[in-house]
Amino acid sequence: MSFFDTHAHLLSLVTTKRLEADVICNEMWDAEVCGCFNILLSEKEARNRHLIDVPFRGNGLILRHIAGIHPHDAAKWDGEDRWIRAMNDEIVAIGEIGMDFHYRFSSETDQIAVFRRMVTLALDLGKPVVIHGREAEESIVTILGGYPLVGERVLFHCYTGTKETARRIFDRGWSIGITGIVTFPHADDIREIVRMAPPGHLCFETDAPYLAPVPHRGKINRPAYVAEIYRFVSSMTKLPVEEWVARAETCVRRVFGNVL
Repeated sequence: MSFFDTHAHLLSLVTTKRLEADVICNEMWDAEVCGCFNILLSEKEARNRHLIDVPFRGNGLILRHIAGIHPHDAAKWDGEDRWIRAMNDEIVAIGEIGMDFHYRFSSETDQIAVFRRMVTLALDLGKPVVIHGREAEESIVTILGGYPLVGERVLFHCYTGTKETARRIFDRGWSIGITGIVTFPHADDIREIVRMAPPGHLCFETDAPYLAPVPHRGKINRPAYVAEIYRFVSSMTKLPVEEWVARAETCVRRVFGNVL
């Protein structure tokens, strides 16, 4: 049995939080985490991906990249996407893209325009999309409805929207990423979404270095901690951990294809 983390900012862990890449890898092996998807949100991060590529390969872990323009950066994006296109053979999705109407670091107009550009890019490259939505999930669902060619290859990462919107997401065959938030005391809505999700439509992610799950809350999150999320959901639902590992793998293959 091996766990998998579908969303981590590994370069933030290495360059900002100053964790050694080999330490991250060793922790993953100890926790039975076989790999993760790493998020690249700028050309600079793309250039520096060797800082994690090399140690992950050396430690025999699965590492795949996802690249895109975050909604926080929409206002300052220069419209250049060649760095993403140049990585077409190395990335498994376009993301994290979408809209964030909580922080509003960029205007709604800019966020919507960049989101549409990124969805179009994903379609051009034949890639699925990984969504960042905060207080904008319903708007994102509506916009994505105008792009039927995305099919079922959509993952709403770190979902914190309503149960009603979650139902719309599942009804379209899309999937949701569950983070350590599910372990927090007041996350009853997220736990209810886990219970109502169709089998094979949930992935588990850390969003490291953010949102460390209980019992690590308040610490720097890291991919190894995704194991705690699997175990918490297993305990909560009274289903074996192995069942959730299988369901999460089904979700990964549905959204991203045969990448594991």
